[in-house]
Amino acid sequence: MNSYYTYCDRNYAVRAAAMCHTLRRHAGPMRMYVLCLDDDTYRAFTHAKLPDVTPFPLAELEFNDPEFC
Repeated sequence: MNSYYTYCDRNYAVRAAAMCHTLRRHAGPMRMYVLCLDDDTYRAFTHAKLPDVTPFPLAELEFNDPEFC
């Protein structure tokens, strides 16, 4: 199974979701991790409940890696 990583905000969330559908169709079994740069994007991906997509809020990255900020 392949893993893919991306990040987006509300302006590109639709494109990220489209990429997920394309990967699912052409790459076979996969897992996609999305770093959501704003709360709207995180809520959208969480609400969509895509089985092969794991959204992460930016605040979680900042909390777990203080040097990132």
